[in-house]
Amino acid sequence: MKKTFIKTKNVKRFVALMDELQKLPPNILKLALVYGDHGLGKSQTIQWWADKNDSVYVRATQGMTSRWLLSKIAEKQGI
Repeated sequence: MKKTFIKTKNVKRFVALMDELQKLPPNILKLALVYGDHGLGKSQTIQWWADKNDSVYVRATQGMTSRWLLSKIAEKQGI
């Protein structure tokens, strides 16, 4: 059985937001923070979008620091 990602209203809103973010000039670094209640599909949506758009996905965890975040981003970029 082939897995299918369903594009709900929230997914469509997220994609529209990311499209707007990508319209910013290429010399500007872009970072998005998505938050909300548990079980709304945030992680699945972001992972799906990141896979389709050659993007880095880092999931925040409780107690993370700015150093941890930068180190995870660098690790994902192979730096």
